[in-house]
Amino acid sequence: EPYNLRSMFQRDMAGTQEALYVAERAIKRFLPELARHFEGENVNVSMFLIPWLMTVFTRNFPFDLVLRVWDAFLFEGWCVVYRTMLALLADIQDDLLELPFEGILGYLGEFTSKVDGKKVMASSYKMPMKHKHLFKYQK
Repeated sequence: EPYNLRSMFQRDMAGTQEALYVAERAIKRFLPELARHFEGENVNVSMFLIPWLMTVFTRNFPFDLVLRVWDAFLFEGWCVVYRTMLALLADIQDDLLELPFEGILGYLGEFTSKVDGKKVMASSYKMPMKHKHLFKYQK
């Protein structure tokens, strides 16, 4: 199964656990300052990434981003999902670095409706994450 979405929703949620593991590793590798801040504030990536990853961004984001992500996802697979996640976080990193735990979670819950899909996707393709990273991080 090329996209392995079914495993995200199985009883053991193995696909979700793997996606969160890969996402956390990617954030540590490509956004280390933000990863350290999350760790210092006890923000676990599962607190905000589960709806992003399980729905491949369809739950909280504007349609123009969803359309672009899914178009690329069907062609490229999971790497585009992680690059999009990194681009979204990189775009708001400066704001997040100034916030405590509660502020981070509030910000992450509110910013999604204001995302510019074209800008995010352009930024995502500049992210250095490649398929080789994905294979390395997968369990």
